Parts: sequence; structure tokens; C-alpha cells
Amino acid sequence: MKSKKKVITVIVAVLSVALIVGLVLFNGKKNQEVIKIGVILPQTGYGALAAQQCQDGIELAIDSIIKSGGKYEVIYEDCQSKVPNAVAAYRRLETMGVKHIIVDGGQYSLAVAPLTKGKDVIMMAVSTPNPKAVDLTDRLIRVSPLAKTTVDVLAHYVVDSLNAKTGAVIYINNDAYSLYNKLFCASFAELGGTIVSSEGCPTDTRDFKSVVAKLAQLDPDFIFVAAIGEQVGLITNQLIQNPKLSGKPILGNMNMGDPAVRQAISAEGQFIRYADVKMGDFFCDSYKAFFGTGPNSLSAQSYSAMMILHSAISHTKDINEQMVHIKGTTFNTAITPLSFEKNGECNIEMGMYSL
Repeated sequence: MKSKKKVITVIVAVLSVALIVGLVLFNGKKNQEVIKIGVILPQTGYGALAAQQCQDGIELAIDSIIKSGGKYEVIYEDCQSKVPNAVAAYRRLETMGVKHIIVDGGQYSLAVAPLTKGKDVIMMAVSTPNPKAVDLTDRLIRVSPLAKTTVDVLAHYVVDSLNAKTGAVIYINNDAYSLYNKLFCASFAELGGTIVSSEGCPTDTRDFKSVVAKLAQLDPDFIFVAAIGEQVGLITNQLIQNPKLSGKPILGNMNMGDPAVRQAISAEGQFIRYADVKMGDFFCDSYKAFFGTGPNSLSAQSYSAMMILHSAISHTKDINEQMVHIKGTTFNTAITPLSFEKNGECNIEMGMYSL
């Protein structure tokens, strides 16, 4: 009888140990499967519209990843459209041990990039047109067309297709759009064109009528609008409402293709064109099914950034090997095709589109 009790006791002990070990292993495995992704966005302030578009792209990617069995915790940090806040957001993510970060916005990427140099992190930069970004760190992957690439497409279009001789630029006076202005003016001049006006406006400007009236007197062949999402619609509508400028070709970068901008612009009968990345049909269909409207380039960039990170994380746990994987792979994702140079610079195709 005693021996039976001993056997039962041993069995219970063994089962208890096995159960404890099993729970530990299960919990350990579960913890290992959940990867933290930090996302720094200007969710409030003048960049809020762009931030929402980026978040939509990430959420669509996460939905797809979850369906395939992946597990991620996305930590959103609102930099409130302020550069110092973006730096503080990165510091917070760093203390949380976050190794994979997506940053939206050129000025925020430029501020955060130096902090990642030599670290075991991967920083995916969307909506980052400044070429300096990849020079500031060895940890950055750009998932965004350079401003130079965009303006060259636009400048060749107005010269080759519109036979334009003169042009004007209205731009928002921040890091990104000042760069677009500078590069476009130079590119158009190299092709023999003349910029008759280049007007920079503060980031909080909503009334552009005085600038529009000045342009009406100068009568350029076209106008290039380089601005943040909401302001693209405001500027374009105020250009259209001026009798002397109504019907003039209006050009834009990827922000002109934003569905919200399209809805805001009274564009019937107007000549509006913009340069943008090539988005895959499957992404456009998936986005419309998920959100009920068409995507824009920012959503495509952030979706691609998340899916590229997922591919790298699924390939290997080592951060450096993940970087090698990203730089050695051609991805067919929302932006197609998409590949990267050794310094993290992207190879991306651009085209001209109608509003």
C-alpha cells in the first residue's frame, strides 16, 4: 500500500514538474513570438492627416500578418508634429527595448536617424524625401521616393508633354517642401525653363489668396504645389477659384493623389497631374475593401515598411542579418517592385497620374 502511495506521489510530482515546465516553455514561446514595432507619427498638429494615412497602411499590413500567424505589438508614439517630440518618442521606444521602428516624415526621420547609428535597431523611414537621411545612420531603410526623383519626373513632364517655358511654385516652408522647391526649380532650369515665382508659406497657412493673386499677374504656364496633404487641397482650390488661373495645369507630388485631397478639390474640368510611386493592384483592392476608399502613397509606403520588417523578422532573429535580408531582396508589396542599396537607399519607380 505504501509503495502504491509512493508511486502515485512520484507520478503527481513528475506531472507537476512537467506542467510547470510546459507552462514556462509555452509562455516563453508566446513572448518570443510577440515582436514590438515602434511607430513615430505626427498624429496631432499639421501632420495629422499624413499620420492617419500611414497608420492605415500599417493596420492593413498587421491585419494581413495576423491572418498568416504573425504576432506583433504596435506601439504608436505621437510626436505632435514637433521634431523634439520625435526624438523624445524614440528615446521612450529605446527604453522599452523596441528594435524595429517606422518613422513618418522627413524632418522627424532626420532628427531620429543619428540616434540609431551603430545600434541594434532597424529604422524604416517613410515620407522622407531628403537624401541626407541614409548618411546619418547605418540603420535606416528608406521606403520613400527621394524629392529629386519626384521633381525630375515632374520637370520632364512639363517640358516634354506640356511644352512649358515658365512655371511657378507654391510650397510649405519646412524641411521637406523647401527641398522640393529648390530641386524642382533647379531641374526645370536645367531643361531650359524659367521659374517666375517661388513662394514659401508657413506650415499653418490656410489663406493663400494673396500668393494666388500674385501668380495670376505673372501668368505662368503651370503651377507646382508642394505642400502637406490638407494644404494641397486648400492651395489647389484657391488657384482654381482665380479666374485668370482656372484651367492652368496644376502639378503636385504624391500628396496630390491623396483621396481626401481629391474629395476636397473642386477639380471638374481642371488639368491636375501628380508624380507618385507605382502601387500594386492587390494593395489597392485590399485597401479599398478594408477602408472603403482608395489608398495613397503614404499608406503604401507604411504598408510596405511593415511587410518588409515582417519578412526580415520571419527570416532571422538577428538584427544585422535582418538588414542583410532587406538589402538583398526585391519586394513585391504595396510599392512594386521595391529594392534597396547597401546604404539603405531604395530603388523605386515613379509615374505621372491624373487627379
